[in-house]
Amino acid sequence: MANFTSVLDASILYSAAARDLILSLAANGLYRPAWSELIHDEWMRNLIANQGGGARIRAYASRTRQRMDAIFPDALIDGFQPLIASLTLPDAKDRHVLAAAIHVGAAAIVTYNLPDFPASELDGFGIEAWHPDGFVEFLFNYEMDAAAGRSPRASSPAPTPSENPKRIRPYANAQAANASNRTDPTAARRTLLATLHRLAVLEHGKKGSGEVANSEK
Repeated sequence: MANFTSVLDASILYSAAARDLILSLAANGLYRPAWSELIHDEWMRNLIANQGGGARIRAYASRTRQRMDAIFPDALIDGFQPLIASLTLPDAKDRHVLAAAIHVGAAAIVTYNLPDFPASELDGFGIEAWHPDGFVEFLFNYEMDAAAGRSPRASSPAPTPSENPKRIRPYANAQAANASNRTDPTAARRTLLATLHRLAVLEHGKKGSGEVANSEK
């Protein structure tokens, strides 16, 4: 099990396909998901606005929010609000996401909008911004290595997330360095899940993830 917490921002939760895929990995114990009421409010507001604002989409968004909180009762974060004003990001409206990640001790923020969370502002808190493509690949590699009893480390040992939950990218880089030596018995599964993820991206259509992020927050 990858013993670390990742905050899922609104661009991930907006898409049903992306949300279901990313949360299915959490349900299988590969990481601990986290979000806040402000993150909920953002993805719901964008989804409702982009789908016409009718009663049906409002009810769907509300049910989805309730189900998420029920299935992952430890995911909802509070108490981070005093941190928001002290933080700096390209868009001040994103500061609540970083504040939540800091407060909960997250290793990562998973987002389609990496430019909104530059390393220059996150590194000091030991937090990394991950695109969902890379995040999903990292989790599957972690799962496969653990199941096979392998130590997926490069020649310069990188800490596993459980050893250093504030840094997961060095571990992912170590996985990549050993990829040529890995016999992957589940390549078909990885390909299928990667395809499912790309379908999540396509679900946005012309209202892509960037437009979600740039719509009213």
